[in-house]
Amino acid sequence: MKQGISPDVSLAGAILIDPRCLDEVRRMVVPEMFGDRRCRAIYEAACELSDEGATVDPVTIRSLAAEWDDAFAQQAMEITLTAANVGAYCEALHTEFLRRELLAGIQERADALLAGHDPLGEATELLTLTERITAGNNDAGVVSAREAAMELLEDLDRAEEGYRAFVETGFSDLDCILGGGLLREGLYILAARPGCGKTTLAAAMAERMLERGRRVLFVSLEMSRKQLMARRVAADVGRVTAAQILRGELAEEERKSVGESLVRLSKRPLFFNRRASVNVSEIQFLAKQNRADVVIIDYLGLMRHEAGKSLYERVTGTSNQLKRMARGLETPVLCLAQLNREVEGRQNQEPRLSDLRDSGAIEQDADGVLLIHRPAAEDADEYGPTPMEVTVAKNRHGRAGKIELNWYMRSGRILEVRHRG
Repeated sequence: MKQGISPDVSLAGAILIDPRCLDEVRRMVVPEMFGDRRCRAIYEAACELSDEGATVDPVTIRSLAAEWDDAFAQQAMEITLTAANVGAYCEALHTEFLRRELLAGIQERADALLAGHDPLGEATELLTLTERITAGNNDAGVVSAREAAMELLEDLDRAEEGYRAFVETGFSDLDCILGGGLLREGLYILAARPGCGKTTLAAAMAERMLERGRRVLFVSLEMSRKQLMARRVAADVGRVTAAQILRGELAEEERKSVGESLVRLSKRPLFFNRRASVNVSEIQFLAKQNRADVVIIDYLGLMRHEAGKSLYERVTGTSNQLKRMARGLETPVLCLAQLNREVEGRQNQEPRLSDLRDSGAIEQDADGVLLIHRPAAEDADEYGPTPMEVTVAKNRHGRAGKIELNWYMRSGRILEVRHRG
């Protein structure tokens, strides 16, 4: 391609000179990549003729093209001369397309900032755009079965080197039911009524993941990071409560144990959100920024949703975004959620999927849904173990099932129940 000649023109000229190159072009180019409307019209007309099995040549293209200029078409063919370099034309067109996309995205973000939009949200959008452009290739939108097979083969090779497609929760019975843990790229919902231990169980999972070297982003929209740290320490020490730690009501030996625990826990790669209100884009930015292996969100109802006609529609939109975020990050996302109040009015209070609150899309989008039930909630013992059941009600990558746990409410510890025999 001669210097100064648009790749749009070179590619349109190549198609007019030798339509046999069209198949190669279509593997690398989509119409949106053309910046010149006349060149795009030539390409779209050629594709339509080819799909219909009709002859593709300058005459038939001229009859079908939405925009056509005889002088321009003649000039394009004279400039191009040959279709032999069509691969280079496609690459140049792709580069120009990405340049326009980036410039437009930067301008759009700048306009939004000047209009008073949230800087972090705009930074997230720009980061997403740049990553998409950086990862972009000359693919016209499909992946062949051969490429998909090679990707899976690469994962199998990596598995021999220690890579796992799942991130273990640390609760062995639960991991067994899930098929190995939380799937990378998977969205999981952990739901219960208030006071049933959602946050405590999520924190216990996070701690066990951290012990295995995972980097965890814990997005807490209900509790402050000080409260969560106090809970972590209480569960680690076992002899004091989070309330005692927060109030500073500790004996000398307890204070020593708390200090040692803080030193120990501070070395683990756990990250909290600073802001009390975040949306999906901001969470994705934080996860990328801190290279998180797992994202835990507490909880769905407190997230900042996009504008919608109803709460149902807003939560549905957020649920869809969470699923896309998990795929984009290639990271499991565990999102806590509330169950409907009707659970408490039933004779059988074991939760079910239909009890998920505010949106049926939550169940649809999720790879797995975990429901917490406390069968003896009224008889809870502050010092002894309180039974907790976790039902895997939906599991796209394994079986459904139920596990039993013991929740020591005073310290916040949750341990697996081991049955003898």
